[in-house]
Amino acid sequence: MSVYDLSHWQPEERIAELAQNENCEGFILKVGEMNKDTREIELDPMFVTHVNNAVAAGKPYGIYYMSRARNREEIEREAHWINDIVAEYLNGNAPELGTWWDLERDEVKRDDISSDIFYALDLMNSWWISDRIGIYASYYYFRDYIGISNLVAKNTPVWNAQYNG
Repeated sequence: MSVYDLSHWQPEERIAELAQNENCEGFILKVGEMNKDTREIELDPMFVTHVNNAVAAGKPYGIYYMSRARNREEIEREAHWINDIVAEYLNGNAPELGTWWDLERDEVKRDDISSDIFYALDLMNSWWISDRIGIYASYYYFRDYIGISNLVAKNTPVWNAQYNG
């Protein structure tokens, strides 16, 4: 699919502009991330606006969460937070284009992340009974930290970050 990912870096009118493009099939919207200093989880300031604008444009959307979890306790806290946000802001409905764990920050580039992330995905899948909870990362991250065979064995959806070609 041809989708655009948006966060607080894009202005309010960006979705309306992009939706006019005939190639635009939807949006993936940043829901939030953990503050690297305070370790508090923060809602993306444009999340609600972007969701409302995607709905108004008649385009499907998904959400992504930028993980900074350093251990299983933090990743579980992130999973609960995402669940609470979906319940509160999306009326408990899993977004049509999925929920994605963005694993691009240095904190999640660690050898023990695979068991932690699959633990969190299993938790969320048990709550939502959804097959649309996946991982967003580069091919190298999947290969070096998660293990491609683990992705296949768990039938985990992937969104491959492909920059510059």
